[in-house]
Amino acid sequence: MMPVKYALKTLVKNICTKNYFVKRKTDAFHKFMQNRLMLNESPTIFSCNCAGGLIYHNLGLKFNSPTVNLTIENKYFIKFIKNPEYYLSLELTEGEYRKDQAYPAGGYPTGILGDIKIYFNHYKTFNEAKEKWNDRKKRVNLDNLYIIMSSDQLTYDQLCELKEIKCKRLVVFTNHKYSELDYCFLLKSTVEKPVVGSFANIKLDGFRIYEKEFDYVAWLNMEEDYRTHYFENRSI
Repeated sequence: MMPVKYALKTLVKNICTKNYFVKRKTDAFHKFMQNRLMLNESPTIFSCNCAGGLIYHNLGLKFNSPTVNLTIENKYFIKFIKNPEYYLSLELTEGEYRKDQAYPAGGYPTGILGDIKIYFNHYKTFNEAKEKWNDRKKRVNLDNLYIIMSSDQLTYDQLCELKEIKCKRLVVFTNHKYSELDYCFLLKSTVEKPVVGSFANIKLDGFRIYEKEFDYVAWLNMEEDYRTHYFENRSI
C-alpha cells in the first residue's frame, strides 16, 4: 500500500505538473531561461538538495555534478564544499537504509563518503545511486564551480566562514537579511518561517520556490543583477 504522505505529495505534484495550463506556462518559462543562457553551458553545480539537478534539467544541460537527485545536510555539505577534491577522491560506501513514509518504498538508500552522509532520496537502490555518483563526478570542473545551499542549521559565524569557499559563485538562501554577506540571498517567501526548508519544493502554480525569486541564469552568466525578481514586469 502506498504511504499516505507520499500519495498526497504525488497528488499535489501531478496537479502542478500535469495540468495543461500550468505545464504550458512552466515550459514557456524554462524555454525562456534556456535562451538566456549564453555564457556558461557546462557549469558544475554543487547543491545541497535537488535544486542543482532541476536547474540542469530545465536548462537542458548535462549533469556535470554528482550532487543530483539527493540531499546532503548542511553540516555535511559544508565539509564537502570546503574540500571537494578530497571527498570526490573517496569511495562511496553504503549506509543504513533510511525509513521515511513520505516515499513510495517507505524510505531510500544512503551513502557514506568519509565522514559525510548522503541521502539518495530519489533512487531506489544504493547501487544505482553509486553508479550515477561515480559517473557524474568524472565531469566535475572545479574551475567552473557554482554552489547552492541554504542557511538552515548554520550559525552566523559559519555563514561568514563561507567567504573562504573556492568557487566561481556561491548562493546561500536565507530567511533573514544579511546585507554584509553578498552571497546570502533572502527568499522573501520564507521570512516568516523558522527555517528556509526545501527551497526546491514545487508550488501549486507549477514553479519551484527558488525559481520565483532567484534568477539562476543571470547567476550562472556571472551577471550582477541575479537578485532581480524576473517574474516582475514579464508575461511568461
